[in-house]
Amino acid sequence: MVRGLLGALLGMGFLSCGGADQAVPPPPIVLPGFRTEIPASLPTGQLPPVVRPLFYALSLEIDPSAGSFSGEVVIDLDVRRSTGAVVLHAADLRVTAAELVTGDRRVRAEVSMRASPGALGEREELVLVAPSPLSPGGAQVRIAYTAALTEDQRGLFRVRESGGVYAFTELEPADARRLLPCFDEPEYKAPFEVAVSVPTGNVVLANAREESRETSPDGKHTIFRFASTAPLPPYLLGLAVGPLELRDGPKGPVPLRLAAPRGRSAQGTSALEAAAALLRQLAGYFDRPYPFGKLDLLAVPSFAPGGSQSAGLVSLRDDLLLVDSPQSTAAARRAGVSVLAHELAHQWFGDVVTVPWWDEQWLNEGMATLLEGLLVDSWRPGTALGLDLLVDAGAAMDRDALGSARALRQPWVPGAAGLGTGAEEGDVKAAAVLGMIRGWLGDETFQRGLRAFVRGHELGNAGAEELWRDLSDASGQDVAGVARSYVDTPGVPLVRARLVCDAQGPRVDLSQERLPASALGRRAPGSWRIPVCLAFPTGWRATVQRQCVLLGEPSASARLQAERCPSWINPNADSTGYYRFALPAEQLAALGRAALKGEARDKIGFLGNAWALVQAGEMPAPELLAVLALAARERQRQVVEQVILTLRRVEGALVLEESRPAFQSFAGRLLLPAARQLGWEAGPEEDGEQQLLRPAVLRALGELAEDRWLAASATERAVTLIEGPGAADPELAALALRLGARRGGSAADFEKLVQAVRRTSIPAHRAALVQALASLRDPALLRRALGLTLDGTLGATDSLHALRAAAAYADSRRLLAAWLAEHAAELAGKLPGFALERMMAVVGRLCDREQRTLVAQALGPMVQPSPTAQALLGEALETADRCVELRARQAEATAAYLKRRRW
Repeated sequence: MVRGLLGALLGMGFLSCGGADQAVPPPPIVLPGFRTEIPASLPTGQLPPVVRPLFYALSLEIDPSAGSFSGEVVIDLDVRRSTGAVVLHAADLRVTAAELVTGDRRVRAEVSMRASPGALGEREELVLVAPSPLSPGGAQVRIAYTAALTEDQRGLFRVRESGGVYAFTELEPADARRLLPCFDEPEYKAPFEVAVSVPTGNVVLANAREESRETSPDGKHTIFRFASTAPLPPYLLGLAVGPLELRDGPKGPVPLRLAAPRGRSAQGTSALEAAAALLRQLAGYFDRPYPFGKLDLLAVPSFAPGGSQSAGLVSLRDDLLLVDSPQSTAAARRAGVSVLAHELAHQWFGDVVTVPWWDEQWLNEGMATLLEGLLVDSWRPGTALGLDLLVDAGAAMDRDALGSARALRQPWVPGAAGLGTGAEEGDVKAAAVLGMIRGWLGDETFQRGLRAFVRGHELGNAGAEELWRDLSDASGQDVAGVARSYVDTPGVPLVRARLVCDAQGPRVDLSQERLPASALGRRAPGSWRIPVCLAFPTGWRATVQRQCVLLGEPSASARLQAERCPSWINPNADSTGYYRFALPAEQLAALGRAALKGEARDKIGFLGNAWALVQAGEMPAPELLAVLALAARERQRQVVEQVILTLRRVEGALVLEESRPAFQSFAGRLLLPAARQLGWEAGPEEDGEQQLLRPAVLRALGELAEDRWLAASATERAVTLIEGPGAADPELAALALRLGARRGGSAADFEKLVQAVRRTSIPAHRAALVQALASLRDPALLRRALGLTLDGTLGATDSLHALRAAAAYADSRRLLAAWLAEHAAELAGKLPGFALERMMAVVGRLCDREQRTLVAQALGPMVQPSPTAQALLGEALETADRCVELRARQAEATAAYLKRRRW
């Protein structure tokens, strides 16, 4: 087929850029009408397997300040069998001309649109009917089109920033069809050759290196031409247009640059250094050099997805990439490294090897999430990102215990790509399952299988089954049996373990069932193949030994490799298993004593498991509180964050109004020593972990204990922060404003806060002020603050800040529930889809049946257009129901425990 086609077509005139004079091609042949049966798409939503793309030549005319763009694409095709029509994807594109070429014959195609089978959205299949059938072999399709340049961050969208206007792409999971007509499926990988015409003064970045640029004769336009890419699916295309500022990264085997909005590239030094280091880590881990010719890091303002993996052009939200700024927080810097590692891991796992269909995107995201922790911790061991992922995995298991939980592998529904793919909690679960397999096999074996997978399918497509086969070959274990049971089974296993010591020596009796969401949940038998890894002390030095058992039946027994009966057993060694465990009471207590003296992973795993047991009715809440009371001296950040998370869960579900003062004293006893030690100001020798721990501890002390010392010191700061953030840490400034507003007085001046919101141009300061408004204790003022989401004062992101802040306190939650029920329709009309979906998490905080029912009735009709929002609302309502049940069962015992002790 044709190569170097774009340059030839620019000379012929089919593709025009910048208004240059072009030769006029002969008109297409119009043959007598021919009708044929149009090939049907598959029931899965996949295009009919009749033709395949071999090569794309794409020309675009983009002016970011305009409301539309235009394009022309030529696609080389391999026609597999005779057909009278070519079916591909297009969404929100207006086709102005379409031709089919076979041999020396060029014919005009009849154009129509249709929906995919089972599609929930608009018609997104473009059907080109030929006047006569296409024979097997080579062919071309040529399409000219125009499209709107929107601001909804799908397809090609525009952003206004610092006086400039920019255009960026976000094509995942299935929005390449909004940029160009294409075969928008992961399986259809082909090279792309791209040319873009823009108003002179703009810069264009694409996946491949820039080969040339030329200015039109009138000087008004510049044409950027790029080298051909490696074979890519359309969703991995990437473009950026605008007055971008470019900065070279460290010298290395890969040309590395950073692109930022005008005037901001100096804030990307740390990101360039991190990228260079992480690329070396990844090349070593996969035993394969960086797979593409160059790498550009792109800072996209207010980028909702956070990061995007386009081959050779990785996008991150600007606050995650441009972290060398006075407004950057320690949390933003840490999150930036994490997201950067995630997207760079995709360059190997996802871009070089691509899954065959959208129902396996969980594998891409899960592997990148796992690798981000492994790689960052290998590069900077003190970061302990793996511990953050362990905390997240515990939260994922908590959600996965719900009856509404879905399996990782879900059928992909056209028009509803968020279902079963790409959701954050699904990414964490997938990473945790892959991490469990890694812990079972060992890192060296896991790495060997992963390298074989990438090497064996380079620049092609492969999914979970191929990975399981390569891991099984590397290990000699039945990886597929274990993995399939987790991928295709919703929920979380509960492994019951019991240590028995008899004349034959110590053994552990094991059984499995599905972890119920609550004590009232049905006790269903388990159907997983679980690699249960046991830890126990052996020998006179009590050295901890690890022994793994594959639990594939409802029950089994395993003899321990120990001469004596151990003093304790941990049924989830190193907390690597994706399951919860239960032990007899005395054995659980023995483990608790050992775990709280052990490593951070042991402490985090034990606390997360204890909360799951409380919810399932396996452990009394007072026993959990007694364990928490032992954690007052903890200073390891992730352990403290797990304690705080558990305290928040207890407050939301188990604290009655009459016992709230006692609970606040309890929380203060745990948190105040660390808060006073940390203070408001960072010391000269302070490390990044302390900088991250400070806002977490102070915020929890303010919200859970409503501590007077903290509120008074926050109020002093808040009065000056209303006028401007100054040099304050943005997170601490936000916290001071919230706590000051909550306390009242001059820091709670509603009009001053609103005026400051309207006046500030700094996003972090604006978010802090919005959160302060939504933290006001006075019900009338809080209602007025929530009303700002409806009158145009607050945009979508600010509205989410307001709703989340109002859900932080029990008295605000009651008012928030009534307000949501009253204004649901207005709010749904104001918020875009992504914000409406994220708002559903607020509903899960309503631990009151009346409040929950009120909001459910109001929001139910509002989420009907969005299957994703419907699913998230259902999950949030079930979370609320679980909380209501737990409160009815354990709140009185919690109150009695708190009352008996003086905090």
